[in-house]
Amino acid sequence: MNSKLNIFWLITIAFIFTGCEKFVEVDTPPNQLIGSNVYNDKQTVDAVFSGIYSDLSSISHTLNAEMQIATSLTAKEITFAASDQQLIDFLNNSIQINNSIITNLWTNTYSTIYSLNAVIEGLNDSNSLSEPVKQNFIGEAKFLRGFCYYFLTNLYGDVPLISGTDYEKNAIEPRTDSKLIYEQIISDLEDAIGALNKDYSNPERIRPNYFAACALLAKVNLLLENWEKAQQFSDIIIESNLYQLEYPETIFLKNSKETIWQLMPVTPSYNTNIGRILVPPSLTNEAIPDYYFTDETIQSFSGDDLRLTSWIGKKEIKSQTYYFPYKYKIQRSENLTEYLVVFRLAEQYLIRAESRLKMGNIKGSINDINTIRKRAGLSDLAQDNENLINEIDKERKNELFLEWCNVWINLKQKGKIEMLWPIPQSQIESNPFLTQNPGY
Repeated sequence: MNSKLNIFWLITIAFIFTGCEKFVEVDTPPNQLIGSNVYNDKQTVDAVFSGIYSDLSSISHTLNAEMQIATSLTAKEITFAASDQQLIDFLNNSIQINNSIITNLWTNTYSTIYSLNAVIEGLNDSNSLSEPVKQNFIGEAKFLRGFCYYFLTNLYGDVPLISGTDYEKNAIEPRTDSKLIYEQIISDLEDAIGALNKDYSNPERIRPNYFAACALLAKVNLLLENWEKAQQFSDIIIESNLYQLEYPETIFLKNSKETIWQLMPVTPSYNTNIGRILVPPSLTNEAIPDYYFTDETIQSFSGDDLRLTSWIGKKEIKSQTYYFPYKYKIQRSENLTEYLVVFRLAEQYLIRAESRLKMGNIKGSINDINTIRKRAGLSDLAQDNENLINEIDKERKNELFLEWCNVWINLKQKGKIEMLWPIPQSQIESNPFLTQNPGY
């Protein structure tokens, strides 16, 4: 990993030098990789991707923890006991246009998109790699770009659609209608499906494959109410037999067979960033957890639900019980046992359950819900259940809490949350063609 990261930073420096020639002239060191050479060798391209994944996993990238926590506060899954005003704003639905979380998410994610655009352009210009290898890398980059835009458009609505590396042009791009953003996401993911392999290049599933692209396409089509396509892509994953539902206590371990795609930790002394933030440093002292569940969230679980006992920790403080998120159980450790799960099989059953319900396949929908309930140690729903959409929403909340904005996005889709995040004030000031979301 260290050698790959060293190559990545050499490449990054090369991009900076070659991209800033109009401002400063520099001599390229004779042993330094330059843009035209980066994409001539599979090893150096792998190093570029390793750097991108390292950035996505780092504690500074807002996608991998703060975004998920902020939307969970807004969705009232959890509450916040500390004094950080940036997070209190989300809890109180009073986000400010200079909130550091909304600013960092925007800049972090667009920085990742810029890197991916550079990769796509560089690979398209390369004549040294074999065509299958080159297309597989391009498919991986397009998958990641679609992944980034999925969150940008869900959180901010209409956002600039940046697909190139012309910095001056990108700096003044106006907002693009979210319908066109979704068209770009689907186009990128369809290209990815056509290029990515079905097996994994790494057995730890830290590089996305064909099925990861299917997972995101299922999510996107569910949001767009394309029920048939959502079911189609969920079917592909469920029927592949490559994945299986794990017991709740093993789902978030790095070798879980339920995982479709996950990010490997890169911060020394820690496993996942979200575990670092959410798990109390001590489970025995008298300090109230910074983050703990609302009563409504706890009451949504029945007492015999294995998810309640496996994924929710508790601290007793002066006769008061505080329940805190405990899917990831490691706050600090040198031993890597937990990776950050991005997509997993259980979500695909819930996507298919809702799609089947919307297309009138009641029995199939109930069967999918019962598959999730059975894994949680719960009894089956009756086949004549008349409140299935609420049952699906409840299972989504209990199964996917604090995972990649799933609950918040579902509430927004159902019209129960109408608030978009504001466009960061710093971006409004630097780009005269950006407009602000209503209400800010």
